[in-house]
Amino acid sequence: MKKFLFSAAAVFASVVGYICFLSVLQSCDTSSKKEKSEIFVEHDTEIELFSSTGELACSDNYLAVSGSEIPVELYSLPDMKKHTTYGSIGQGPEEFLLPMLAFAEDREIGVNDLKSQSLTLLSIREDKDSLSLSNRQRLVSDEGRSNSVRSFIRIGKDHYAGVIAQKSGEFFALADSNLHTVGYFGESPVDDPSLSTFASRMRLGNCRTASFGDSFVYSTKDLPFLAKYHLENGSMVRDWSLYFDKTYYEVRDGDLLFSKESTFGQVMSVQMDHEYIYVLYLDQLISEYDYGNSEKSQANKILVFNYQGEQVSTLKLDCRIGRMALCRKRNLLFGIANLPEPTLVRFNLPKDMK
Repeated sequence: MKKFLFSAAAVFASVVGYICFLSVLQSCDTSSKKEKSEIFVEHDTEIELFSSTGELACSDNYLAVSGSEIPVELYSLPDMKKHTTYGSIGQGPEEFLLPMLAFAEDREIGVNDLKSQSLTLLSIREDKDSLSLSNRQRLVSDEGRSNSVRSFIRIGKDHYAGVIAQKSGEFFALADSNLHTVGYFGESPVDDPSLSTFASRMRLGNCRTASFGDSFVYSTKDLPFLAKYHLENGSMVRDWSLYFDKTYYEVRDGDLLFSKESTFGQVMSVQMDHEYIYVLYLDQLISEYDYGNSEKSQANKILVFNYQGEQVSTLKLDCRIGRMALCRKRNLLFGIANLPEPTLVRFNLPKDMK
């Protein structure tokens, strides 16, 4: 009888353990189990770029491209005609030490300077068939150097979210229209009390962000993670967060460790419109990343989510891109591909994402 009781207990423990094991696996893949539609998208336009470029930003009628030597190149839409450039590298007027495009809205472009923790707002002016750019305002963050603000993106009409190394662990600073901090938000994707704040920032601080109106989403480069927030009464409120693919990480001695054999998936860029969230996703082991090989450093898959966090479809591009920008009004997507030189490419998005 004792042996029988022991055997029954062992079987029960094994079943419970197996169920727990399954739950751990599912926790790393919280995307919907429903079959997603896959839509093939071809690019229809190529424009060779004559510098190493990094970022794109798009409004209804304009596309801005940042380069290693020229902070802003401005194109009109839908003809994709290049009209003007703005800025250079340096510390003088109309110069940036480390420029990065922040956003393009209506007739305004935001350009971060990552070295000076500032955001320059440029006005787009139309004169017959030409466009020009002028400096409307330069905002400087009131955060100290220890917090190391890296970039700002606009939320709503009069707030900004800045990627920041906050000592208490949040990933973002919420700032007002003058770039003065009014709060912090953005929890780490790894919910483990033994993970040190420093390790979380060092391993996961490379964030991908996007906004539309009062909504804001972010992901981290090395984890298939997505979180959505919205601005409410001057504060950021979290709507949801999830892992959309399986991955692997381990917390040991307060540090976050990845595995060359198991840690999977990198987020290259995030965009959003009034209805969907778009994630440019490189679905390979992070140990396979190779900057010099576009097959291993750029992606041709875009995962499309609705505002409830459900994946509704997958866009398969006919070429690989490293960054993207979305023109919401014209249903266009832009990216930078190596063909083999840096090339600006344009895709017509399907009207129905499902």
